[in-house]
Parts: sequence; structure tokens; C-alpha cells
Amino acid sequence: MSRRSPPFDTLPTSPYDSPMPPDKTLGPGRILVSETEIAQAIARLSSEIARDYDLSNLVLVGVMDGAVSFLADLMRSFEHPLTVTTARIRSY
Repeated sequence: MSRRSPPFDTLPTSPYDSPMPPDKTLGPGRILVSETEIAQAIARLSSEIARDYDLSNLVLVGVMDGAVSFLADLMRSFEHPLTVTTARIRSY
């Protein structure tokens, strides 16, 4: 079964979902994901990490320097000490 690609001016609401509703069409100055949605996603992710991994040796690795902002929010959601680093990749 093949999937149809979404139009280039829209983004999926989740990795395997249909294109965003028309009110989230790309354009200059448009907010695609609200601060609240990001905070909820980070809280959900940190809960899943805490549930699934040993927090005493937690290492968060961001790929590319652009992940630092996200990693900062994620690391603040943990009460345990952790290690944070980034990795640069030349090709995928």
C-alpha cells in the first residue's frame, strides 16, 4: 500500500497522519506548534523516559547543535542528575 505525500505547504500533525488543517498552513510568522503543545510533548516524553530507562545513568544526546534548545527544556523536566551532549553528523 503506498501513501500519498502531503502538499509541500502543509506539515503532518503526527509522523503518520494526514496534513495539518488549513489553519496551520505554512507562511511567514505562522506558529505551527504552540508553546503549550511543546511543553506537553516534553512532559510526555520525559515521563516515558523515566518509565523506560534507568535515570541514575541518563545521557541525553542531541543530534546537531539545533537540538540544544529542545534538550534544555527536556533536561529541566528531570529531577535526577544527567549528562547532556550533542553530536554533529556529516551525512545521513
